[in-house]
Amino acid sequence: MSSLIFQSVSSEANPLKRTLLRSKDLFVAVGLFSGIINLLALTGSFYMLQVYDRVLPSNSVSTLAGLTILMALLYVANGLLDFIRVRIMSRVGVRVDNDVRSTVFQAVRLMPLKFRKSGDGLQPIRDLDTIRGFFSGLGPTALCDLPWVPIYLFIVYLLHPALGLFSLCGALLLIALTLLTERRTREPTSSAVSSASARFAFGEEARRNAEVIHALGLGDRMLARWEKLTAKHISDQMVANDAASGIGSVSKVMRLFLQSGILGLGAWLVIKGEVSAGTIVAASIIMSRGLSPVETAIAHWRGFVAARRCST
Repeated sequence: MSSLIFQSVSSEANPLKRTLLRSKDLFVAVGLFSGIINLLALTGSFYMLQVYDRVLPSNSVSTLAGLTILMALLYVANGLLDFIRVRIMSRVGVRVDNDVRSTVFQAVRLMPLKFRKSGDGLQPIRDLDTIRGFFSGLGPTALCDLPWVPIYLFIVYLLHPALGLFSLCGALLLIALTLLTERRTREPTSSAVSSASARFAFGEEARRNAEVIHALGLGDRMLARWEKLTAKHISDQMVANDAASGIGSVSKVMRLFLQSGILGLGAWLVIKGEVSAGTIVAASIIMSRGLSPVETAIAHWRGFVAARRCST
């Protein structure tokens, strides 16, 4: 609906696309911050590796103190950059709203003059709210972190090939779940949005024609129609929620299993004398950090699908 509305107001390029292009410098900044954040995210794993392999064998308190201070500073930098990154994305959402808001309002105002087809006249405003909400959430930052997944897996591979292959298999399973999430949630989310629009449109028509409905004694029929539309919307919404939450739960369990499984595999390699005890902890932390963006993307995939639908 949004694309149809925009075309009805102006023949120029989609204002949403213009705003996103104008914000490309902000997206570049977010990408750079994401790169630094993902490098700083290795702090915990390398700290544990140094503690197990250097501090404990040497009983060096000064080395432990130095590493701890450095670790604390890097964590502070990580948190500060992540805070700035989230605030930048929320500002992008506000910029989209500021640039497109007047166009959307003009479209809502002029649509009844250009199209006789009934519908939810306020749906474009809700679409804009959905897009702004997506940019202000964790979904975009998770998408920025996804390209770093192979780098994390490669680092685990450098610790030991078996650990790297184990992490790769886990990543492929989670990526498969992501693709399944896309397939399972696209149509239910679209149906839920459409049924919500039809429900709101019917409610608005009933409100505008309240006197006629009352005079003709159509109250019971209108109520029955409203109940039918509401039941369909709730059903569509439940299907969309079940599809997203079900796959999200599976991905969470899978990630927990992988995190424990790599500890077991690492312990077996330590027994064989192929890696040190610190390598187990480091590999577990790195793999967990590497797979975290995939799980976050799955958790926020429904918002991404909804925002994509609203922008087309």
